[in-house]
Amino acid sequence: GYSEFGIQAANNHAIGYLVKPIDLDELKAVVKRARVKLKERESNLATKTIIISENGETWILNVGEILYVTSESSYTFVQQKSDQKLISSKSLNYFEQILPEDSFVRSHRSHILNLSEIGSIKDGRTAVATMSDGYTVPIANRRKKDFYQKFDLFNT
Repeated sequence: GYSEFGIQAANNHAIGYLVKPIDLDELKAVVKRARVKLKERESNLATKTIIISENGETWILNVGEILYVTSESSYTFVQQKSDQKLISSKSLNYFEQILPEDSFVRSHRSHILNLSEIGSIKDGRTAVATMSDGYTVPIANRRKKDFYQKFDLFNT
C-alpha cells in the first residue's frame, strides 16, 4: 500500500526495503548486505593514501586514519586517529581537493570531517558534529544541506 516509499528507497540507494510484517529472513539478508557494504567502504578507505610534503619532510597518510582537517590562520592541521597532528601550510581547499569526496565533507570554512568518524550530530540553530575523539565541530548553516546529503549517502 506504500509503494511510493519503495521508490523513494530505491532513489536513495537503500540497501533494502522491508514491509510489515517483517520477515526475519529478509531482515537478516538486509543486515548482511549492510555489513558487506560497510566493510567494502572501510576497505576502500583504508587502502587510499595521500602525500603531504612540508619543509623537506614527506608524509604518506592512510586516508582512513584521518579524523578531521582544520584550518587556523595560514596553517592546516591534519588530526589522525593515532593522536598525531600534522601541520601543513597547504590550504584547506587543497585538502578538500585531494581527500575522497565520498568519505569527507566540508562542514565549515575551517573544517573537513571524515564521515566515518562522526560520533553524533546535534541539530539546531547551529548544528554541531562530535567526532569519535570527542572534538566538536560546527556545521555552517550554508553547508548543512550538503553535509546532511553526504552523511545520509555515506550511511546507506
